[in-house]
Amino acid sequence: MIRSLQRLCGGGLLAVLVGVGPSHGEIVGFTNFDDFVDAAVGVQRIIDFESVAAGTQLSDFGAADDVIPGVEIVDIGGDNLTVLADSPGDTISPDNYVGNDFNFGRIDAFQEIVISFDDAFSAVGLWVQFDPELATNNGTLQLSNTLGEGSANQSPDFSVPLENDTAFFLGLVDSTGTDSLTSVRLTEVDFGDISYTFDNLTTFSVAAIPEPGSLLLLSIVGGAAAMRRPKRLAGRLAGRRAGRRAGRG
Repeated sequence: MIRSLQRLCGGGLLAVLVGVGPSHGEIVGFTNFDDFVDAAVGVQRIIDFESVAAGTQLSDFGAADDVIPGVEIVDIGGDNLTVLADSPGDTISPDNYVGNDFNFGRIDAFQEIVISFDDAFSAVGLWVQFDPELATNNGTLQLSNTLGEGSANQSPDFSVPLENDTAFFLGLVDSTGTDSLTSVRLTEVDFGDISYTFDNLTTFSVAAIPEPGSLLLLSIVGGAAAMRRPKRLAGRLAGRRAGRRAGRG
């Protein structure tokens, strides 16, 4: 295949087609959902947990089978995170959300949540929900790349109202639009406290978008095939005409 391309392109275009892709850039944190979407690149997917039955434990620590295909959500301390639907007014999406199977369903400041993906993404974010009337909700929650590159920090002082609770957004975006995020961490980062749930895990992937090089490659191969077809067709027609003349003679 490569030799055919070399003959077609004289070797000049080959480096563009098989060149090394861009390395990932700075991981930038966002606390505004609209800004996050504007900065993200690729195809958007929102996991709202509505397809998972309430009461389902997302994953035991280190479990091989993920409830959400391609996504593993665990508490590093070993507590079981559970899909809940106890208080629909407490969530950004219709009914289901993620919390604890204890502590009235709330995740506390001592828990560290890690979300891992089978495939890399160019952007990852989620909504955090909490009760603003709880005096203990005075901490700062952080979503960070587990590689230690970039983070988004937010406190309950900045939120949008829900029916019963309030919510705020945390997101990370690769500044070059490269699918580089394979795991993120959600944890409290100061000496305050926070009791929360989360929902609407949002990802962006550029892998679903054909790269310009791939489109160009298909165009070149398709063009070469198109050039060969008229020659073969012309040869067949010439052979048929010659046969007809011989028959007439």
